[in-house]
Amino acid sequence: MSRYIPINAQDALDKLKAKKKQISIGLATIAALLILFFVFFTKSSEIPECQDCKSYGPLKPAYKGSLDLIFENKDYQLSVIEKLAGAIRIPTQIYDETPPPDLSIPLKDDPNYKNFSLLHTYLESTFPLVYSKFIVEKINGAGLLLTWHPKHIPKDSKPFLLMAHQDVVPFDPSTVSRWTYPPFSGHYDKKTDTLYGRGSTDTKKLLISHLEALELLIAANWEPSKRPILLSYGFDEERGGIDGASAIAKFILERYGPDSIYGLIDEGGETGYLGDNGFIGSPVTAEKGYLDAIITLNTKGGHSSIPPDHTSIGIISELNYLLEKNPYDPSIAVNNPALEAVQCRALYDKSFFGDVTKGFKSGRLGKLTNAVNNHLGYRYFFRTSQAIDIIKGGVKANALPEQVTVLVNNRININSSVNETLVHILDLVSEVADKYDLSIKLERSSNASELKSGKNGEFVVVVRGELEPAPISPTAGDEMWEIIAGTIVNTYSSSFFGNNTEVYVAPSLTTGNTDTKYFWDLTKRIYRFSGSLHVNGSNAHTVDEKTTGKSIISCLAFVYQIIGNIDKYT
Repeated sequence: MSRYIPINAQDALDKLKAKKKQISIGLATIAALLILFFVFFTKSSEIPECQDCKSYGPLKPAYKGSLDLIFENKDYQLSVIEKLAGAIRIPTQIYDETPPPDLSIPLKDDPNYKNFSLLHTYLESTFPLVYSKFIVEKINGAGLLLTWHPKHIPKDSKPFLLMAHQDVVPFDPSTVSRWTYPPFSGHYDKKTDTLYGRGSTDTKKLLISHLEALELLIAANWEPSKRPILLSYGFDEERGGIDGASAIAKFILERYGPDSIYGLIDEGGETGYLGDNGFIGSPVTAEKGYLDAIITLNTKGGHSSIPPDHTSIGIISELNYLLEKNPYDPSIAVNNPALEAVQCRALYDKSFFGDVTKGFKSGRLGKLTNAVNNHLGYRYFFRTSQAIDIIKGGVKANALPEQVTVLVNNRININSSVNETLVHILDLVSEVADKYDLSIKLERSSNASELKSGKNGEFVVVVRGELEPAPISPTAGDEMWEIIAGTIVNTYSSSFFGNNTEVYVAPSLTTGNTDTKYFWDLTKRIYRFSGSLHVNGSNAHTVDEKTTGKSIISCLAFVYQIIGNIDKYT
């Protein structure tokens, strides 16, 4: 979903060049800026007051039903773990180049999606009560939309939506020997309470928890009383959801209309263990933006025995150096939800980074910004990231490379934009192009424009996947947020988690993106939170992805309660 104000790239480059040539600023302008600094900056640089993450109390479950079974019956817990293991054993891998399903043939005959057909059959046989109550619709071949709308609920009642995705990141065959157990074995080690396999964390654990919670509720004759329940399961989230969640969101929008969903919960934040300090639940209420810049340099080839001073690989290496030498500046927006997460840790987590705690307690955004920038795990909550992920060029030792391509991935800070990020990239490309007398062409959406002409070759900058930072979902004082927070506290107050009685709740930010980016028009209440206990070293997207039985059961317990609570307390 691309939302941006079109940029006049030529104007942007002209302004940037003018900025470089500018020698001084008038004294009057300097004086005005100083006045603005002292009047406004001194106030805006203060850390705003945040909701106290300790202030939320437990919410009594609207329907307790099988909650004791979930928390206390070990045989039942093992059965849930086995259900997830069964889903893991079906390798629903999606690659960046995987095409959409071929709708002219059955899904089971599509070589790219036959395993999704196996997963659909597995889910139907494993959760028969859910499939008996819900209307199941296949969207764009492999997407699943399940709807439960009892007749007594008015047609205009806004549904509650739960989301997850069926696909998993592929594993690299060359790394199979580094896995403790094969990637799709679904092996459970009782001694360590560890379930191994691709999808165990991202995100079949959540999908199975949804269906298992509903299976229990239906078995007990529970049904929604106020609002319908929707389940959305895309099939290509790991490549951006371009054919899966996007089609499901469009289908829901056409059926129900804009702003027609009460709220939704998808994958995202988890609940962290703070040792003796208790637990902190971190529902994600915002996402960073996204931009891929694919930069290709075309130059004249020739024999490598008579090379120019700089080959295309050398020139683009200089650009890569400039990109990494000029990272984006850290900037903490006062409405960034990760600020509340930092506050909570600074106040209540004794093991938290000392410099960040001092920065927060100073009350000054500047000091806090400097502190969080020192820690990789927190730096990119408040800063646009850039990663040079792919580089290709050259075909033979004695032939000069005629074309070299580099892909730069950017995740955009919530107080920045696609345009600001693109201008930053074009500024550095322009610097190299000026030095070597190269042309620059920009290709964005279906438009192409030449930004600069040169004699020695051409930079082609292709913009792909542009996405503005997500709207920020409401928190303290909002009905759905308060229900989520109270449900988190009640879940982790259980003796199942030991004697830690303190449970904190603070919103946070995700540095990645989820399928929720296609659902902005359907609701303002978008929360990314599985409810599960965070597992250190879960290794999502890499070798030895795994979770624990305790994490699975915590996810199920939260989902089981939130379904009933949303229905009763809204």
